[in-house]
Amino acid sequence: MKRAISIFLTLLLLFSIQITPPPAKAEITSSGQCGDNVWWEYDSETDTTRVFGTGPMWNNFVPDWDLIIGPVSITVGKHVIVEEGVTTIGALAFRKQGFFAVLPPHNMQTVSLPDSLESIGMHAFVGCVELREVILPETVHTIGIGAFCNTGLTSVFIPQNVTTIG
Repeated sequence: MKRAISIFLTLLLLFSIQITPPPAKAEITSSGQCGDNVWWEYDSETDTTRVFGTGPMWNNFVPDWDLIIGPVSITVGKHVIVEEGVTTIGALAFRKQGFFAVLPPHNMQTVSLPDSLESIGMHAFVGCVELREVILPETVHTIGIGAFCNTGLTSVFIPQNVTTIG
């Protein structure tokens, strides 16, 4: 009788265990919108993200509440090219996973900024530890708080036209 109860309990335990499939890999999106007239495309062959269009990129937070609302999740390659016509890099635009875990990881190493760029939003590049160099165009006049916080930058040349930092 003890043996029958033992077998019964063992079988009950085995059938009550839920088998959970392994988590799916994060899906890599290859394009999307990141402003009213601004889009992005990711090329996996060159590991390059291209941001193009006209006007500002969207911010990924509500300033009055200091809340993250997106995310506008951009697949960020090792190389990022922001093309002529884009005027603002939005707040938290290229932030790295770890700061906000809903984002795909990235290892941005280079970023090319256009002469049309006027401002860089707060925490735009936060956590991009592989980013070693940024050349800011002379047209930039505003750099948001923590725009380059926790990056691999060792120095940055601030153009004369910058009137606001932080």
